[in-house]
Amino acid sequence: MSDNEIQLSLSEAMPTNIEKQTVPEYKFNIFKNNSDIKIGEIGFRVCLTPQLSKFGGHIGYMIYESYRGHHYAEKAFSLLLNFIKKHRLTKLLITCGTNNLPSIRTIERMGAKLLKIEEAETDQKIMRPTCYYILNLS
Repeated sequence: MSDNEIQLSLSEAMPTNIEKQTVPEYKFNIFKNNSDIKIGEIGFRVCLTPQLSKFGGHIGYMIYESYRGHHYAEKAFSLLLNFIKKHRLTKLLITCGTNNLPSIRTIERMGAKLLKIEEAETDQKIMRPTCYYILNLS
């Protein structure tokens, strides 16, 4: 998947693993178009566990610091959207910390609406104020 600026390359497709309590997940590397310059990563979880519904959501992304400010996460999400829609989801849950203003702006530019803000426990057992967004796909 690519556009004029970036391309996504599948780096990992993980199946459900009941023992590890993982869900089907696809991870993609984000590259500057027509180059081997990796600028970040984006992932999509097909479904959520109760823990992922509290902290994680369907979409996760990270853009390397030197490439931030160019809307690459939003562009990567746009490229991934047709792939996501093939999984017949009607909405996505996207979460981020309340202090992560760049991610909040990115999520809102994607068209997601703030559902609530509440404390959530991270994988490291730390409580953190978290924004919960819903993106309707239908």
